[in-house]
Amino acid sequence: MKASGDGKVVITGGYVYTSSTAYCGAQYKDIADGEWTYDIMANVLKGSGTSDIPNMRVHRTGPFHPDFYRQAPRPDAAAFQKQLQDLPANTWVSTKPPHLPQLNRDWGTAVIDPDRDLILRFSGGHSAHGGSDVLHYHMASNRWELPFPVEFPLGQLYTNTEYPDGFNFNLRPWVTGHTYQSYGYDPFLKKMLFNGHPGHSYVYDPQVADWTGRFAKPQGMVYGDCFYTLTHTPTPLGLVCWQKDGRVFLFDAKKNEWIEQKLNGAKLPGAVVDNSTLAYDAKRDRLLFVSKPYGDKTKFSGEVHALDLKTWTVSALSPKNMEAAAGMPYLCQLRYDIENDLLLVGGTMPPGDDKLRRTPAYDCAGNRWVSLKLVGDDPNGKSGRNVSLGLMYDARRKLFWAVDTHSNVFVLRLDPKTADVQPLP
Repeated sequence: MKASGDGKVVITGGYVYTSSTAYCGAQYKDIADGEWTYDIMANVLKGSGTSDIPNMRVHRTGPFHPDFYRQAPRPDAAAFQKQLQDLPANTWVSTKPPHLPQLNRDWGTAVIDPDRDLILRFSGGHSAHGGSDVLHYHMASNRWELPFPVEFPLGQLYTNTEYPDGFNFNLRPWVTGHTYQSYGYDPFLKKMLFNGHPGHSYVYDPQVADWTGRFAKPQGMVYGDCFYTLTHTPTPLGLVCWQKDGRVFLFDAKKNEWIEQKLNGAKLPGAVVDNSTLAYDAKRDRLLFVSKPYGDKTKFSGEVHALDLKTWTVSALSPKNMEAAAGMPYLCQLRYDIENDLLLVGGTMPPGDDKLRRTPAYDCAGNRWVSLKLVGDDPNGKSGRNVSLGLMYDARRKLFWAVDTHSNVFVLRLDPKTADVQPLP
């Protein structure tokens, strides 16, 4: 774009959308439609190209548009709920939603909105989906919903840390290099908070299915690569955020701000990219933390740290067989099941003599690492380590849910009594 010196601006280089579903596919196409001249005083735009329809708005098509998810067949919620009630125990089952979102949504998580019975998925970045949209999965009817047409940044798609900071012209935040565990659902605000950008928390309201605002984060949550390590979980006190230096923040919905909590007791380790998570232990009103140093060459020590939410005291639990947990392949997705008092691991152990990959779990009452025999459509993948897994516990139905990078949905009814529970050897 250049000024011609006579009150007019000359514009060149127009693009159109391609709606490509290929991996790292080009989402813009240069249409080479010549020069366009904008007369500022007359407010008139003239050009030699074909894109001269006034007041025209163009959206991407197919799975990038909300209408794609409203196609037949009509959902039958009663039949799907009956299917969930009849699930076989200890067997992962693929629910096979009829219309799956595109593109791949790697290196993230997924969270449950219990007030609207939804799974919220804001995952992608890098060489994956780079939009501002939050997917809704309706647990009542087995359907994905795209709230608004997909928006992609121009020129920075498929990069990583070069994704645009802040929000776009529709006041929606761009996805970060990846989202990891940088967002969570607050039970008092009844909205999702995203903290992946350095300076602000962004608010997503599932009720209106759009981003509705932002506010400044405290200094301890502000750093350039914060999307790697800011890790969240809901608690009865509000949403909690754990950061890279072992500091803990609690969201105060009334004040609309994050407040750092003063911890005492043992030293709490920091969150580590790809190698840590936390979960709320509802039976003991405490947070459970697991982490290990970065890299595949370092092994998990098996240590579990607890944070008492009444006294904010940290303690190292040192499970009885903690050394046996060294073979756990992935620490980003551990979720607490209050019904069975277990912390289920989103990952499986190396195959045994029977070629079965057993699923590790932390037995809270016994303070020990165990393994379970779970079969079926395993969302953890053939290697036992799915870096794009989103694992959740649904307290309403007493089920585990999981989503993968391609938006496949899996569900599990856990019954430890028949899961051949054994201590990790």
